[in-house]
Amino acid sequence: MNWFDDYRSKLQTPSQAVYQIQSGDRVYYGGNAAIPWALVRALAERGEELS
Repeated sequence: MNWFDDYRSKLQTPSQAVYQIQSGDRVYYGGNAAIPWALVRALAERGEELS
């Protein structure tokens, strides 16, 4: 497997990625233009599940 195939096998949508976050985890965002808004929205959708 080359690096590109390895990279592609790890890609996830924001909705898939936020399911790696467990209740009690802390998530920090960088500031300004670097904030991943798609990830923020996906995480906000899970807000009721996480504490």
